[in-house]
Amino acid sequence: SWPERYEMPLFLRAGVGHERFRQRCAICYRLRLEKTAQAAAGQGFDAFTTTLLISPHQDQELICQIGEEVAAQHDIEFYFKNFRRGWSERGRLTREHDLYRQQYCGCIYSEWERYHDTTIDTILMGEEGGKQEAYCAS
Repeated sequence: SWPERYEMPLFLRAGVGHERFRQRCAICYRLRLEKTAQAAAGQGFDAFTTTLLISPHQDQELICQIGEEVAAQHDIEFYFKNFRRGWSERGRLTREHDLYRQQYCGCIYSEWERYHDTTIDTILMGEEGGKQEAYCAS
């Protein structure tokens, strides 16, 4: 079964020296697709796919390539489809319902890229540009 926790140490060990965007993504895709293929094959499924194919920020060509490689190793099919259709509608609905939309993929490197220019002034001003009160627990 799929691990219930994010295996950051495994990803970081595999990613050392490959911190650049496409390099680290390939490592992440392979780790995730490998576990998914193992679980799918172990449970007798004919094929597997990934929600990574939904995001326009992910490299579909690379996901497909790695998915097919991993599938061949586990004697299972990788189901590729461009699931991006409806992405703009998803964005509209999440804004309309004030749902959280993460602006990075979730790995520590992309999080750093997303926030590395953030300063305390940026945080205090907030996204709307209006001053927000800061509280200090004393």
